[in-house]
Amino acid sequence: MKRIFKLRSELVFSAVISAIIAIIFAIILKEFILGSFLNNSKNTAEYVHDNVITGIEYQLKNMNINDSNRAQKYMDKENSMLYLISIVHKDGKVIASNNKQIKSIDANEVVDGKKTFEFLNHNRKNLVKITRCDYLKDGCYLYYIYMGYGKLENGNIVGIMTGIIFIIVFFLIIWKRISYISKIKSTVRSIAEGNLYERVPLKYKNELRELAEGINYMASEMEKEDKKRSEFLTNISHDLRTPLTTILGYINMIKNGKYVSKDELNSYVDIMNKKSLYLKNILDDFFQYSKLSSKDIVLEKQKIELNELARQIVQEEEDEFIKNKLILSINLMQQFIYIYVDPNLF
Repeated sequence: MKRIFKLRSELVFSAVISAIIAIIFAIILKEFILGSFLNNSKNTAEYVHDNVITGIEYQLKNMNINDSNRAQKYMDKENSMLYLISIVHKDGKVIASNNKQIKSIDANEVVDGKKTFEFLNHNRKNLVKITRCDYLKDGCYLYYIYMGYGKLENGNIVGIMTGIIFIIVFFLIIWKRISYISKIKSTVRSIAEGNLYERVPLKYKNELRELAEGINYMASEMEKEDKKRSEFLTNISHDLRTPLTTILGYINMIKNGKYVSKDELNSYVDIMNKKSLYLKNILDDFFQYSKLSSKDIVLEKQKIELNELARQIVQEEEDEFIKNKLILSINLMQQFIYIYVDPNLF
């Protein structure tokens, strides 16, 4: 028995593989390609300043920073492992800092607009150190040191890249299955248009294969029925043409007076009558077949013994055989054979 893998399991497996590939490619892309563009001194320094320091500068410019107690209370709120932020005088004396152990700064570093940037890990180039000094007011400066990851890690670029790569890889993996579904759709449409010889190629070992097998089976059965219908119509045409040709032949003989006596004329009429009755029976059978094909007829099935039915048929037809100097014999099995049929239609 063939092992059928569920399509849902295949999609989950494809998603897992896509996620692994996406993470690996995102890391490689970040480290070796995008790192030089996104993780440079200008972008990272501006990112750190705009997203962290700008808000602190605004708050400090709107308070009395010469009040060391008040300034220190505010700086205590800005406690961070990544940032060392201090309010200093021109001479380097620290008024307030988020690290109380810092009492002074080198006066040479207290210059408005002075900035430095360096990588702390030259192999990966993502761990950075940023120092900057900006004038606040009343002879005081804001001096800070940032040591941490650059813009690439602070932002969500890695996540975005991973998501994009995941979508691309996932669709590449399942693209053949999507194309296969389109093939199934086009084949079903072709069959519906009458091309009963069309078949869906069998691929994979999941529900798609089962669907394709079901469609192919349906098409095969429809093709068989179509052949039966064609054969039936061909046989009907032949059965109708033969007696009709005979009737038309005798009519033509009567019209042309090709008979020598009234008895011969009557024999012509008798033959035409028999052929007409034969045509009527064929047409009745044809309409009966149409009813059976449309499934509108209701079958009244009964239990019938097949040997007894055969004996009845023999008795009914025996006189015709005797008239034609023929002997009709029957050889039946000893055991009873029962069938369930509609007696009249059977």
